[in-house]
Amino acid sequence: MCGRFTQRLSWEELHRLADLVGQPRNLAPRYNIAPTTSIEVIRPAETSGNELVQMRWGLVPGWWKKSLKELPATFNARAETVAEKPMFRTAFKTRRCIIPASGFYEWTGNAGAKTPHYFSARSGEPLAFAALWEQAKHPDTGEPLTSATIIVGAANNWMNRFHDRQPVILDWRDANALR
Repeated sequence: MCGRFTQRLSWEELHRLADLVGQPRNLAPRYNIAPTTSIEVIRPAETSGNELVQMRWGLVPGWWKKSLKELPATFNARAETVAEKPMFRTAFKTRRCIIPASGFYEWTGNAGAKTPHYFSARSGEPLAFAALWEQAKHPDTGEPLTSATIIVGAANNWMNRFHDRQPVILDWRDANALR
């Protein structure tokens, strides 16, 4: 699974890779992003191109009414079941997105003595994690809440020695196929 990742990105870089529209902004580097925190997400803009927006990492479905403390872990969605699981199936049909990442971590070893391993693109370009997003009302405040989840699949042969799952990584040429 992907439980921590980094976003050391520039607007110019993402604009070039994903046809971003909107006002350019400075993006602060983040080196240890944890679930339930705010992340940068690329989704289709209302007219054309893509927009970069901040969302909560951990999908909150539109029908969720309980406290967020009662929400099961939704920061990853399994590729094999994402289309059928009630937590993800509506977003899978209509709200696909990309979570740009500089890299991600996996750990090996026993509790208390785990070793982190960092994975990134050999080229240094950002990775494009396949993802889903959702719009809901915050169950505690009633405020609008946008959230996202990373789609994960079985690890490839190389990654399998570190973990049995990994993020589904898209080619940036497919960034405009999110609609």
